[in-house]
Amino acid sequence: MSWVCFTVILPFLILGFLTRAGDSESGYKVESKLKKAGSNPEVITPNHTITIAVLTDISSTLYSTTGYENLAAARLAIEDINANKSFLPGYHFDMLFKDDGCDMEVGLKALTNAYDNDENKKINAVIGISCSVVCELAGYLCASDQWNIPVVSHSCSSDDLSKTDKYPTFARLSLSVFKYTNAIIAICKKFEWTKVGLMVNNIDWYVKTAGKMKELMTDQEKNGVYGIQVFLEKFYYDDEDEDGSIDENSDTYKLLVEQLNRMKQKVRVIIIVGYARDIIFVLKTAKKTRDEQRTFRFPHTGVHPSRSQKG
Repeated sequence: MSWVCFTVILPFLILGFLTRAGDSESGYKVESKLKKAGSNPEVITPNHTITIAVLTDISSTLYSTTGYENLAAARLAIEDINANKSFLPGYHFDMLFKDDGCDMEVGLKALTNAYDNDENKKINAVIGISCSVVCELAGYLCASDQWNIPVVSHSCSSDDLSKTDKYPTFARLSLSVFKYTNAIIAICKKFEWTKVGLMVNNIDWYVKTAGKMKELMTDQEKNGVYGIQVFLEKFYYDDEDEDGSIDENSDTYKLLVEQLNRMKQKVRVIIIVGYARDIIFVLKTAKKTRDEQRTFRFPHTGVHPSRSQKG
């Protein structure tokens, strides 16, 4: 699946961000905000190497497994495109890999190192980012007049990334988490659920998105006079649990048990908003507390369907 995504992404990067320069002999020109200001955009001529920076996470517990898959998929896609002589004949794709660690600080270092790399390669686009915190950073930097390069993600789901005025050179193949809200409301209507719980990872953009979801779900006017009572709880995840185990003596586990017990008194349906590891954490904790009567139903946003932990 990743190979298909990258094979699709790369051609669209070129066809979407590089336009035919009329009947001139200058080849393809890079679309630029500077062009609107009257400046001459960069010209990419035939026999030019187009370098793609592949940023993906291979070091954290979030996407380390899929990070290696993304990297392999990007390499295969570039090999296939270079082997296809009918696609942009005379042009060659190259790639530069950096580990973004699914972390803002690590991602900033990876991005700047890719842009100002030791091999003196000119970066023409960025792909491969899985984490929204790095996507937002890359989308902001790459939209600057100095960089002005496209960023395409296959899985970043932050609602803020939908702001095209803030991230004009960013595109993605995935949905914003907020886009799932109408589907969740439809499910609630179908099963006549009038009270639901929202368990959200206490990460800034997740909390903001969950707040918007709650607002829409409780708005009777927008929901056709079907108001849903929503109880929101913010939980934490212990990043030190790299092997995916659950420490029943940890504060994060004890807090989550308390939150689930509070939810049990109010609702039977809990919607989990978070990373794949967060969904697993909540489900495992619920199982450990022996929810033998199956008090809860756990729909989730499906933020990332892939495995999130090593091993």
